[in-house]
Amino acid sequence: MLEPNSVVSEEYGACHSRNGEVIAGVRIEVGGRKVTDTLFGNRFNDCVVRLKSGSWTSTILRECKFEDCLIWPARMISSGTWNADFLGCKFKGRWSTRIDGRFEDCDLSEAKIDYLALISSAGTGTIWPAFPHVVLQQIHEHYLEWRETPVLKDLSKAYIGPRVRAAMVIMDLSRYFDDPKLAWEQLKDKPWAFRAD
Repeated sequence: MLEPNSVVSEEYGACHSRNGEVIAGVRIEVGGRKVTDTLFGNRFNDCVVRLKSGSWTSTILRECKFEDCLIWPARMISSGTWNADFLGCKFKGRWSTRIDGRFEDCDLSEAKIDYLALISSAGTGTIWPAFPHVVLQQIHEHYLEWRETPVLKDLSKAYIGPRVRAAMVIMDLSRYFDDPKLAWEQLKDKPWAFRAD
């Protein structure tokens, strides 16, 4: 376990304050302290990254690069845009976020994805979670089809619409529809929608 390296005070305890480092082969718990960790611009190799702070994750770990890591939140990650690269990482737990950075050869098969937008990456080589998860590609390029597909009008509550600028969006249809199979029936013939199974 990589212990916090910066003691703030006796009352507030310690936190991680690591910037621009290479961190390899350790388990690290991020967040969940009285003081916010700062882990900007680090490179994590072969680490278990346990996330304890859902809403601050994208801020705490911005501009980091994760390679061959297990990334696992203690509770649902629901945060703003996370500027980071993920290469060969495995994700577990529940997610609702946006990632702006490289996202390649990752494994989402054990993750529950309410909503995940990959802004600048096509997720090359990624293992996607099984149905009722679906992957929607290049949403903004298919505006006319969106308007003509009834199920997609209902996705506005999932922050998905013709203005979404993302290479792809991964989502759990059961989170947004009572009958995800019926929703998939309206999507399955679209060349920009697919499911892992």
